[in-house]
Amino acid sequence: MGRHRVHNTHLPRHLQRKRGAYYYVIRKGGRVVWTALGKDYGAALRRWAEFEAEAVQAATVADLVAGYLAACESTCRPATVAGYRAFSRRLLAVFGRVPVGDLKRADVARYVMERNSHAGNREKALLSAAYTWGLNCGLVACPDPTKGLNVRAREAPRRRYVTDDELARLLDAAGRLRPAIELAYLTGMRRADLLALRLTAATDAGIAYESSKTGATVLIGWTDALRAAWKGCAGDRIGAVPAVAKTTGRPYTAQGWRQAWERIRMRAGLPDVRFHDLRRKAGSDLSLEDAGDLLAHSDLGVTRRHYRAKPKPARPAR
Repeated sequence: MGRHRVHNTHLPRHLQRKRGAYYYVIRKGGRVVWTALGKDYGAALRRWAEFEAEAVQAATVADLVAGYLAACESTCRPATVAGYRAFSRRLLAVFGRVPVGDLKRADVARYVMERNSHAGNREKALLSAAYTWGLNCGLVACPDPTKGLNVRAREAPRRRYVTDDELARLLDAAGRLRPAIELAYLTGMRRADLLALRLTAATDAGIAYESSKTGATVLIGWTDALRAAWKGCAGDRIGAVPAVAKTTGRPYTAQGWRQAWERIRMRAGLPDVRFHDLRRKAGSDLSLEDAGDLLAHSDLGVTRRHYRAKPKPARPAR
């Protein structure tokens, strides 16, 4: 049982999934014993905790985080879980082997201060959520080492504003992807939403889609520019096919789109422009209220802080 997992790497130690069911797996007397725990993950995890008994109290931070991430798969959106997993890698490289009861507040504080980045803040938040979940599930009995920890790296929102001239350069460099870049700017969509968009999203009233991050339903009304961009993306294709697709008609993967965007911005001579900056430009070029509606923000404070980067004209003193 000392081998590294190949599949189901998110599960805590001694818990395995096979043919849709969960099992508690340990070695006894030279043989491997599989004990069925059922098909429901929550119930299986509770029984796993019972089997671990005293060992649960000495479980590592890696076990705790793995259990929390597995639980998130049934309650959070895939993009959210993927983000959590990305933040967990650096965190577990440092604390993964530490028993859950041995992690001290000072250890976490030192980690966040040394990281001194937004990633450190997210990793601390993930650790806190994992301990809270573990306490609620009865998997750990020790206090949360992040509770009351008032340490946070300062995060300055990105202020890069893509000017109209820079947008024109990006469009000229986009080639066959020009309509897709126009669509991204006009709708302010996140990359995940743009790549998931299907031609069936077009309605008489506009383009309707569900935000992958918030779950909010957005309906973007037609304008001449939006119709032209949509037609350029769709071509003569119909049906539930990707609005933004390769020449083969197949959808872009996240990695494939990142590579395509890299080529576009380098040809445009704008290596510092990120794809998400188009969303900020969309939010900056509208009124605050219209920007909040377009970007599906329930809190205009988020819009104002992160998506209002257009310089305001000012009159000289004389």
